[in-house]
Amino acid sequence: MPHSYPALSAEQKKELSDIALRIVAPGKGILAADESVGSMAKRLSQIGVENTEENRRLYRQVLFSADDRSEEEASLNLNAINRCPLPRPWALTFSYGRALQASALNAWRGQQDNAGAATEEFIKRAEVNGLAAQGKYEGSGEDGGTAAQSLYVANHAY
Repeated sequence: MPHSYPALSAEQKKELSDIALRIVAPGKGILAADESVGSMAKRLSQIGVENTEENRRLYRQVLFSADDRSEEEASLNLNAINRCPLPRPWALTFSYGRALQASALNAWRGQQDNAGAATEEFIKRAEVNGLAAQGKYEGSGEDGGTAAQSLYVANHAY
């Protein structure tokens, strides 16, 4: 059955192609997850799970839980993924917010006087993960810094 939508013009196709190429360019990407009730219903029904707020929260917790990994381990994992010699039509970038933020939050601790140190920590983690997103991160070699500390939070709810 043919669709009822008009075909794209050559100009529209070019614009769409240009947008797609910008999205998948090195250092770019999409950070999103469709968690609408309808999309989640499809995901959860495939595994026989009821689509409730609690089950959606548990699903996010399973996906985004950092367990006891540290920021550094997360960066090394991202780096390993990007070194894998498989073709990828899109950029694989960092999406674990906790692993980008933990060192900065630890440096800040809610004190205005610590804002500069927090910014420096965040920039450091962003640079590390920028390299890891390209498969160029070699590791910090630091065993005791904040980035090496576990991110595990007992009973954390997403």
